[in-house]
Amino acid sequence: EDDIAFLLSIAGRLPHAIQIAAAILYWARKSGSASSESDLYSVRSEFKAAMEKHFTSYWKHFTENERQALKILVGQGKSEDLDPHALQDLLKYGFVNDLDGQYVLLGDIFSDWVKTN
Repeated sequence: EDDIAFLLSIAGRLPHAIQIAAAILYWARKSGSASSESDLYSVRSEFKAAMEKHFTSYWKHFTENERQALKILVGQGKSEDLDPHALQDLLKYGFVNDLDGQYVLLGDIFSDWVKTN
């Protein structure tokens, strides 16, 4: 259960991201390099590096309204400017999750990436 929570925290619920995170965690566990909580930092770092090109590609394919919605959801914009259609598309694509009315991006690494791009 701890591994599942860890994977969801870094990758969210986007199948492609979960697959990459799970593979990195699997190989780290198999080699013994992720045997403790502190060793998971290296898994996070490797996942972040592996996803960089994917995040960049996703960003290029988002509409301007979708990019703006993502920025708003990470606290870089006014919530009243949130386009409901863009939000629905991002929910459908799996980049945003609805947690009882609280919208969150697919994982903390993607959230951090959006904040810096």
